[in-house]
Amino acid sequence: MLFRWAVISFMTLAATAGMLFAEDNDEVGRELRRIKDEIRRVKAQRAEEAQHVKKENWEYADYRKRTAKKINAITTRTDSLQQQLQQLNTRTDSLTAQLEATKTAIEEENLRKKSLSKVIIKSVESVKEELERFPPMIREQYSGSLAYLIGEVKGGTVENTEALHRLMRIVRDVRTVAQEIQVIESVSPVAEVRGTVSRLRIGAVFEAVYDNKSNTAFIWSAAVDTLPENWLPVKDGTTLAAIKKAILMREGKVVPELLALPFSMRDTVTERSDTNE
Repeated sequence: MLFRWAVISFMTLAATAGMLFAEDNDEVGRELRRIKDEIRRVKAQRAEEAQHVKKENWEYADYRKRTAKKINAITTRTDSLQQQLQQLNTRTDSLTAQLEATKTAIEEENLRKKSLSKVIIKSVESVKEELERFPPMIREQYSGSLAYLIGEVKGGTVENTEALHRLMRIVRDVRTVAQEIQVIESVSPVAEVRGTVSRLRIGAVFEAVYDNKSNTAFIWSAAVDTLPENWLPVKDGTTLAAIKKAILMREGKVVPELLALPFSMRDTVTERSDTNE
């Protein structure tokens, strides 16, 4: 009986051990499969990471290549710009030197212009002063132009060449006018006669005023020594008639003839006036 129980117990134990062994085998199998799966996953991950690293290495190599190319281009461009900058600096220095030379030349030219302007002003004033000795009809025609020219030269509103041209033109015109005979109708320059009168000018040596209404005449007498210029009344009938006829002859109203006019005005008029008295 005991033996039978022992046999039964052994068989039970063997069955139990077999079952335990079978269960262990299944667990081991599962663990092995899990480990194999993990190994495959790790290998796949490592392969993927290796591929990723390879790709990154390729991209990095390409990046370095592109960067090196860009750096080379930038370096080349920088060298070119530096060379251009150096050339520009050299040109700037040259232009600065030329500018300074031009500035100096301009300053010298301005000094010459100022000096020439002073000479022109002095010349115009000299002509204007000389013109004061001419008959009033000539002075009235050109004194204003000379005074205006002086103002323009002093104010710097006219170039020296233009000022010289205008001065020479005035001198030329005065020279021409000084050789002409002129008759005009104008307001009387004589205080004793009012209204419009006839004025006769012969060159730069004679000028007379004749008033047809009052049949009176005055002869311009230039300044002599301390005596100022003056308008002297004509009291001699012969001289009065000669002045009237000279005006008519110039206007083409009478036949031309030789007339005796008092060119040495002050003495002639005075002498004839004293004689008549």
